[in-house]
Amino acid sequence: LHEETNTWHQRVQTIEKQRGGYRDQAHEMETLLATLDIKRNNLEERIEQQYNGGFQEMVASLEQEDLPGELEREDGVFSFDQARELLEDRKQKLATLGPINHLALEEYDEKKARLDLLESQRDDVEKARDDLLKAINEINRTARKRFVETFEEVRRNYIAVFQTLFSGGRADLKLIRTDDPLESEIHVTAQPTGKVVDNVQLLSGGERCLTALSLLFAVYLVKPSPYCMLDEADAPLDDANIARFVNMLREFSKTTQFLVITHNKLTMETANHLYGVTMMEPGVSNIVSVSFHDVAETQSDQDLGAAIARRRRDLDASPPPPAFDPTEPEDTEPGGDAEAGPAEDVGDEVDEEMDGDTAPDAAWDEADDGTETWDEDQDGEDLRGGTMEASE
Repeated sequence: LHEETNTWHQRVQTIEKQRGGYRDQAHEMETLLATLDIKRNNLEERIEQQYNGGFQEMVASLEQEDLPGELEREDGVFSFDQARELLEDRKQKLATLGPINHLALEEYDEKKARLDLLESQRDDVEKARDDLLKAINEINRTARKRFVETFEEVRRNYIAVFQTLFSGGRADLKLIRTDDPLESEIHVTAQPTGKVVDNVQLLSGGERCLTALSLLFAVYLVKPSPYCMLDEADAPLDDANIARFVNMLREFSKTTQFLVITHNKLTMETANHLYGVTMMEPGVSNIVSVSFHDVAETQSDQDLGAAIARRRRDLDASPPPPAFDPTEPEDTEPGGDAEAGPAEDVGDEVDEEMDGDTAPDAAWDEADDGTETWDEDQDGEDLRGGTMEASE
C-alpha cells in the first residue's frame, strides 16, 4: 500500500509539471496574440493612411473574392508565402489605380441621369422619325394613286380634244418612269391626220399651238381654273384654226374666265369685253374699252361640246389605245373626220353673231363671265405697255 501511494504521488507530480508547462505555453500564446493584435492595428492604421481610408470596404471586397482558388492550402492552412505574394500583387494594383476619388459616385449618378435623359430623347426622336416616315409613305401612296388616276383622266381628255381640234389624228401622254410616276417625265405625242412625225418639234407652229391648247383644255376638263390668260396663243393659227380656237374658248368660258392678248380680229369678235391700248397723242397711251352684248350659244358651240363629250365616251368605253410608233402613218380617208364639220363652219357664224351694234361702255358690268381680249393693234397706231385689269 505504501509503495502504491508513492507511485500515485509521483504521477501527480508529473501531471503538475505538465500542467505548469501548459500554463507557460498558454501565457506565451496570449503574449504572442497580443503582439499580433498590436501589429494588426498598426497595419490597419498604415493602410488607412496610405490609401486614404476605405480599409473596411477593401477587406469586405477581398472577402468576397474567390481567394481560395488563388491560395493553395498546406494541411488545411493557407500558405503565408502565397498570401504575401498575393498581397504584394494587390498593393501594386491599388497603386496603379491612384488615389480614391470620393466624388466619383456623385459624378456617376449625374452622368447616369444625363445618359438616361439623352436615351429617352433619342427614343422620342426615333419614334417621331418612324411616324414621319410612315406618314410620308402614306402621302406618297395616296399622291401616286391620285396622280395616276388624274393623269389617266387628262390623257383621255387630251386624246378627245386633240382629235376634235385636228378632225382625227393620234395623240397620247405617256409616263417615262412607271415605277415612280411622281418623279417621272411625261412624253407628249401628237400625230395629226396624214402626218408621220416622231417629235412634236417637227410639227408646224399652228399644229404645236393646237397641241398645247389640247393639253391645256384637257386639264381644264378635269379641274377647271377660274381664270386663264393666253398671250397671243392664236398667233400661229390660220383662219380655219382660229375658228376652232374661238369655239373652244366659248365652250370653256362656261367655267373659266379667259383673258386673251391677241392681234387677230376673229378672236376679238368672240370676246365679251374688249380693251385696247393706243397712243392718240405722242407719248400718251390711252386705254379704250368696249363691251359687247352677251351672245347666245351657237349651234357650233353645242356641236363642239358634244363632239368632245362623244369622243370621251368612246374612249371610256374602249380599252386604252396601244402605244403607237410615231413613224407609222395613220390610215385615214380623204376629207378627215365627219366631226370636223361644225368646227370648219364656225367662221361664218362668228361673223353673223358679231354684226350687231355694240353696247355702251357701262354695259360690261352686267355681262356674264366670258372671254376678254386685249387689243394690241387698235387703229394701226403704235402701242405702249400698260396695266391690264380683268373686270367682270
